[in-house]
Amino acid sequence: MKIKFMSLFFFFLFIGCTPKLKETKIETIIEENSHYKIGMNYPITQYKKIDRAISSYINTCYQDFLKEQSENISLDTVEELNIDYTLYENEDLISITLFKTKNEEEEIQTYTYSLKKNVFLSPEDFVSLSTLYSMANTLLFERFGNVLDLSLLKENLHTNLFSIDHEYFYLYYPPSTLSKKYKDTIIIDIPLKKLNMQVEKTINVNQEIMEAEIDLEKVNSIIEMNKKVIALTFDDGPSSHTEDIISILKENEAVATFFILGNKVKTYENVLRKSLEYGNELGNHTFNHKWLTKLKDEEIKKQIEDTQNIIYETLGYTPVLFRPSYGSINKRVREDISLDVVLWNIDTMDWKYKSVSKIRDRATLNAEDGSIILMHETYERTKKALPEIIQILKEKGFVFVTISELKQIETLRKYNE
Repeated sequence: MKIKFMSLFFFFLFIGCTPKLKETKIETIIEENSHYKIGMNYPITQYKKIDRAISSYINTCYQDFLKEQSENISLDTVEELNIDYTLYENEDLISITLFKTKNEEEEIQTYTYSLKKNVFLSPEDFVSLSTLYSMANTLLFERFGNVLDLSLLKENLHTNLFSIDHEYFYLYYPPSTLSKKYKDTIIIDIPLKKLNMQVEKTINVNQEIMEAEIDLEKVNSIIEMNKKVIALTFDDGPSSHTEDIISILKENEAVATFFILGNKVKTYENVLRKSLEYGNELGNHTFNHKWLTKLKDEEIKKQIEDTQNIIYETLGYTPVLFRPSYGSINKRVREDISLDVVLWNIDTMDWKYKSVSKIRDRATLNAEDGSIILMHETYERTKKALPEIIQILKEKGFVFVTISELKQIETLRKYNE
């Protein structure tokens, strides 16, 4: 499977911020075959120096990973490459951290850049090394005691692996940097207040949205009229196409269920609110598209819980449905999930086929009462195919329902048998 798209937009409001920032986009690459799974999300800032550096790093990670897979293709294993990010931005500063995971190996890369000076920054541009050392040394001793060799901290203060947001100054140390025995990445988060620093804080406006309820009048009318029902589902969003997709649905009196990634929720808050208002349903699709069957139990729970939390904190809405990334699930993963797991029985394979007619035909030719259709809201071709898909299915007598409505209908039908 291969997914590649651009055009997610961050909109930030800042206290005292007057210059207009360039729109930051996100590029997402998702690929899957029998030997590997790739899920990468990273920002494109439209500032050339940052974007060149990030693009070079991403391309190197990607090409090195593919080369390794081509050399190990005879091995009976499936490998994973995942890259996620954090981003902080104000009128003078962009600070980006990329978190790379390749199987069990972790790596961090950071980019902190001054927009006014057009240069990459170092820790010394914010605070003296002596002050930084004093604060970091105190925090490390409180957390690790004598496990770490704190003399190594002084030797490694001259690092470009750092980032900043409105609350903390972060230092990142790869495994074995501060101790040969401690094998995890060490993150030192120093409160800005202790460094006598102040950075503008983003304004987070949160308006409560009531959780979506099943329209029982609608459900009962479908049952009584014995109409065929079908559920459209979209994965991997939100994206720049989502607003057009929900408008198409509304114009055609259709609804769908969107399985969304947690790391995109805040970016598309307004679009998601509109989607809920139009009668669509939101489901959990993990935080950053990691391959769950390879994660530890606590990591699986974190992928799901972090997504649940950010959706509720941003929208006041709690999903009850879950679709695993790559559709990959087993008994152990199911035991870690309290949500209803939803897969599909019609795959448009829109990640593979670029033809609008091919996507349309795969969605409609084998559609049956109760079918669940898989699409992705990250492709323009899928958006273009959607009006035709809806029209053909309507002509075949289908009514569009959300997954929760579909489940309710199936329950009522069994009860009335």
